[in-house]
Amino acid sequence: MQSLFTDYRVDNIPCPHQMHLNSIGAEHVRLACVDLMQACEQMQKQKFLLALDWTKTEFTQTQNKLQVLVQMERRIMRLEAKQKN
Repeated sequence: MQSLFTDYRVDNIPCPHQMHLNSIGAEHVRLACVDLMQACEQMQKQKFLLALDWTKTEFTQTQNKLQVLVQMERRIMRLEAKQKN
């Protein structure tokens, strides 16, 4: 039986913005997803549950950081608009 993830390897995806990904935590999400896929391929339920929890945690932390960045960008845009007036 062929694995669901045979043709899809996130660890092989080139990333020109690696430093930025590391800063916000996206690299952690990527690594957690790799671990999750490996656990799934190996059909190891306990490892899968741990990897799923790790993935959720890393995703939430990254999402929170991105929300802060979006808020900062919106503030900058409002300040720039005020300066033009």
